[in-house]
Amino acid sequence: MGRMHSRTIVLALTPIVLSAFIAGCTRGGPPLTLGELVTERETVALGDARSVTVEMDVGIGELTISGGAEDLLEAEFEYNVAEWKPVIEYRVNDGRGRLIVRQPPNDGRRVPKRADNAWTIVLNDDVPMTLTVDVGIGDSHLELGSLSLSDLDVDAGIGNVTVDLTGSWSNDVSVNVDGGIGNVDLELPPDVGVRLERDVGIGSIEIEGFHRKGDVFVNDAFGQTDVTIDLNIDAGIGRIRVGPPSMGMASI
Repeated sequence: MGRMHSRTIVLALTPIVLSAFIAGCTRGGPPLTLGELVTERETVALGDARSVTVEMDVGIGELTISGGAEDLLEAEFEYNVAEWKPVIEYRVNDGRGRLIVRQPPNDGRRVPKRADNAWTIVLNDDVPMTLTVDVGIGDSHLELGSLSLSDLDVDAGIGNVTVDLTGSWSNDVSVNVDGGIGNVDLELPPDVGVRLERDVGIGSIEIEGFHRKGDVFVNDAFGQTDVTIDLNIDAGIGRIRVGPPSMGMASI
């Protein structure tokens, strides 16, 4: 009986390729209006929230998220399509805050070739937080190791995503990553226990520093630390890399 081989699809998404995807995904309607580049800065105060749920939804554009904000959110938005002006909603109920930052939908309208949309988001490190990031078309860099996260969900669309979780974790965190079309680099702290479940599909997952334990994979620190990162990955069509910041990977 011959060996079975899994199929791996690797996509390097250059700006030209991304433009082609954008054109294909938004063809058919009237064009969006291309204007001058606008830069807006927004701040959201924490208020009396003792914990928060944060939802980031970018349809088309570049996203950067990091910690270090004095308020709940300090953000800079750059865009040259007026219809892409971000919508920010924040409410507090019984000490629990809910922050939503979203890009309005295109509604089938065509995207101009020179359209720009870039979000730079800085979040508060100290408030307990659950974070959902939904990326459509574009590249993202999420530097999240300083945040007080308990749950993280990342839905990667078409583009390249870096999720940097290196840092000093003081509590357990559940991380779900749904890969799309492109590459996801998931950087983990080597001194924190990690338990990994994965669904490879037709994409690929490459890991460093893990070994199989039953139906899951764990790193050498698993069971040795007070804090555990519980990681669930769906590779989608692209490639996901998991390991320390300097990664030399083996496929699983």
